[in-house]
Amino acid sequence: MALKSLQLDPYLLAGLYPEPLVATRSAHSPEGPILVGKPILIAYRKREKGDLPENQRDFLNKMILACKLNPDEVAIADAREYDSLEELLGAHHPRVGLLFGLDPGPSGEQYAPFRQHQAEVVFADDLESLTSDPQLKSRLWKALRLLFQI
Repeated sequence: MALKSLQLDPYLLAGLYPEPLVATRSAHSPEGPILVGKPILIAYRKREKGDLPENQRDFLNKMILACKLNPDEVAIADAREYDSLEELLGAHHPRVGLLFGLDPGPSGEQYAPFRQHQAEVVFADDLESLTSDPQLKSRLWKALRLLFQI
C-alpha cells in the first residue's frame, strides 16, 4: 500500500491533533499564519552572559519533573534575546510562562500567577539566587503547585 493511497478518517485525525497546528493572526496583525509554540515557556535572564551553568540546568530539569511536565512541551529561552516581555511571549505563544530573573513591572508580583498576553505567568528570582536559597525555592514551589494544580 502506497502512502499516496492511504486514507485517514477525519475524526481520527482530529483526535490525533486536538489543538490547532497553526493559529491565525488577529485582525490587528493580518500578515498570515503563525506557528503555535510549545505550551510552556521557561525564560531566564542571567547576571552574566553565557550558557546556563550545569547546576541551574539541573534545577530546571528537576523542576520540570517535579511538576510532572512533559519536557517535549517546554521551551527554554534566554530573555536577553528579546527586547521586551511582549516580544518574548509573542514569539513563543505559551499557555504558561515561568520567568526567572525578569522584572514583573507594575502589573504583577513575584511568585503570584497572573494572566498576561494570553498566558498564565509567574515571575521568580533569577536562577542563581533560586539554586542557593531554600526560602526562594519554597516560594517557587508554592507558586508552581498553584499554577499546575499539583
